[in-house]
Amino acid sequence: MLGLRRLFAFTARRRTPRVSIVLPAFNCEKYLAEAIESVLAQTMPEFELLIIDDGSRDSTAEIVRTYAARDRRIEPVRFEVNRGLVAALNEGLSRARAELIARQDADDISYPERLERQLEVLESDASIGIVGTAARVVDELGNDCEPLDLEDCETDAQIRFRLLFNSAFVHPTVLIRRSALQAAGMSYDSRFQHAEDYDLWIRLLCHTRGRNLRQRLMTYRLQSGSVSHTYRDVQVQTANRVSRRALAAIGFTEPLTSTEQAQLLYIYQEAMRGNEQPLRDAPQSRLSTLSRISDLFSVDPRSRDPRLDAFRARLRARTGPALAVDGPI
Repeated sequence: MLGLRRLFAFTARRRTPRVSIVLPAFNCEKYLAEAIESVLAQTMPEFELLIIDDGSRDSTAEIVRTYAARDRRIEPVRFEVNRGLVAALNEGLSRARAELIARQDADDISYPERLERQLEVLESDASIGIVGTAARVVDELGNDCEPLDLEDCETDAQIRFRLLFNSAFVHPTVLIRRSALQAAGMSYDSRFQHAEDYDLWIRLLCHTRGRNLRQRLMTYRLQSGSVSHTYRDVQVQTANRVSRRALAAIGFTEPLTSTEQAQLLYIYQEAMRGNEQPLRDAPQSRLSTLSRISDLFSVDPRSRDPRLDAFRARLRARTGPALAVDGPI
């Protein structure tokens, strides 16, 4: 296997790769080598690794140059000044040559079989255009945190329902068909900075179907200086805007606060995990809101899913008859 990977590393730039991996990097010298090594160890070796150095001021650029000199599958791109994550991601998308495009962050670790498992999903079902995975979660010291196991958003229908409230994919785990990205505009939208992935998932699923693998195929690292930590308030506000747009698309136009959205999502997530207590404890007004959203969502034929249907039935048992809806919104 090692000899095969070396052969692909030598010839990679002469052929179109099966997968383009977009890895933005900014001042990430502490973890970058480990992230790169995890990509190079993939059991599916036919890829290019686009590393976009977003104006780093530490040794990130030197680390990237060292690896690029050793493996021709690595293409380094450097911004002289920091332009932000959205610009770095879009630069990577614009340079990607493959028909499948994957994400990877500079402080995360992909497990060796990650791409191979995701490719199996896409090759077995042409209707699926994006596939993510569950992830182990660690802190800066490597201590385990609560994993991202995606119990509530494995199937396409579950993903669509989850997207009414928040993101449904672990961003650095996704593998996406180029055709789906092109249909969705082939770029992240800077108007939704810090929730740009959430916006993209909604646009993508207007043109394709999604899937999450429950297998943990990445170690996702939480850092105090990460975007999700540093810009938490802005991220929550932006996600609220995306959620309102998603809810409006199915006909639900009542304004919900970020707190209300989080509470509704929590009830759903816990029920899908087998914990009925939040469903029993929630005030009737909150359950009624969730039931109206669920009934509106159920009009779409793509919403059919045994576990979702069971959740709707339990919810309806606590709130009364279903909302009368004439047809698709």
